[in-house]
Amino acid sequence: MLSGTKLLIFGNFYFIIGKSLNSFIVLLLSLSCKAQEFDLRSMKRFDEKVFKDWEVNRQYVQMYDWDRFLKKGDERVRIIKTDSFIQVEVSSIANPYKNKYKYDIRTKRLILQSYFFYNCQIGIWKDWSKTGKLIKEVDVKIKESLRSPLPILTTKSNI
Repeated sequence: MLSGTKLLIFGNFYFIIGKSLNSFIVLLLSLSCKAQEFDLRSMKRFDEKVFKDWEVNRQYVQMYDWDRFLKKGDERVRIIKTDSFIQVEVSSIANPYKNKYKYDIRTKRLILQSYFFYNCQIGIWKDWSKTGKLIKEVDVKIKESLRSPLPILTTKSNI
């Protein structure tokens, strides 16, 4: 070995460490980092490349060029393009929730974010201007009857 170097054993990896430990630390940190999955729910600008590895969902018939159905694992996406906006509907076969994101056609910026549970409006809806400034935030409350239908059903059915 060269003078001033040390052999460091880390798991099944062998490293020769020189006088500077900084390069080793950077290498070690880069090995321990895990690539992050992209989350559609955090997409502030519409990017078609995000869907390049998604496959066409053949459960639906694509009747128009502006309406596409895609799938990847349990997630399902419907992309609707019009003259003024692009709408992305994200759902899953594992649960009844659906998130809708509307983007401006020219700037590709997010202009509306909305949530649904069994097609009922829920959650905090957000509206943005075409420049990306938050205009309005509305907390959509579920009616009490939708939250707990069991007492209503048992009362009306005399169960």
